[in-house]
Amino acid sequence: MASLLDDQFAVNKQASARITSNKLNQIRMAARCNLKIPKTLVSNDKEEILAFGSTVDSLCMKPLAVYAWKAGQALTVTLTTLVEDATALDPKSTALMPQIFQEFVPKAYEIRLTMFGRVAVATRLSTATMGEGAIDWRADGSYRNGMRRIEPPAGVIAKCRALMTALDLRFGSFDFVVTPQDEWVFMEVNQAGQFAWQERHDPKSCLVEPFARYLMAASDDFSWEPAQASAELSYASLATEVFEGERYKTHWQETAPDTDQAFADEDAALGAFNNGDTKSARTAAELEAPSRGT
Repeated sequence: MASLLDDQFAVNKQASARITSNKLNQIRMAARCNLKIPKTLVSNDKEEILAFGSTVDSLCMKPLAVYAWKAGQALTVTLTTLVEDATALDPKSTALMPQIFQEFVPKAYEIRLTMFGRVAVATRLSTATMGEGAIDWRADGSYRNGMRRIEPPAGVIAKCRALMTALDLRFGSFDFVVTPQDEWVFMEVNQAGQFAWQERHDPKSCLVEPFARYLMAASDDFSWEPAQASAELSYASLATEVFEGERYKTHWQETAPDTDQAFADEDAALGAFNNGDTKSARTAAELEAPSRGT
């Protein structure tokens, strides 16, 4: 079945998706495509980690894959963590599983860049100045403050296209940190990243309609300009149609709280964050935080 599907226009091919889901493959290929990457070590040896940590100003760690588990009503997700004191790492638990250790890159802001066909939409995400959101933007709702589409450097786009070619991807959601020196540092690419949230919080980051038309065109040469946008196929229009549909309402009532209340809770949580209440703001992250990696 997989081989039959791989002969068709698939977004993405099963084999390509499997290769891309390996973060080590991503990092290796990104470097070959001349994307700037952080200094990186993959290890489960404390002495190696200590030695590597001495070569960078600030050290962070993240898992080889994102893990999530639920205990009661609490959802726990493994995010990027700052390693403030590597000497405090327990050697026994560290030895159980390799982790990715990287230099922590100073941030001016972050970028979600979604690419397919000849389309490339980069959305600027605000970076928190304190708390967990300053380390991993998915940890709170601050990334939505002032989200806006920007024009990415042509050189970055060319390198991302080269990486997609190397990984045989038709679709990719890239995460970048942009430093105070305006350097774009590659974090990772998700071969099945979410993108509707970009348009939800910034209508100019229009992706829903071009992606639908890309699938219909089934062409790697597909291109699209914002001037071609139609109100009927915008995220706002489609979301209203879906949320107001009787089938959706019935499903939502059976499986989750009222839709309007869920969004109201999310907006309240974001407001709490803006007022400095990061504990309440975590609700927003739990309700919506988009996936960064596979």
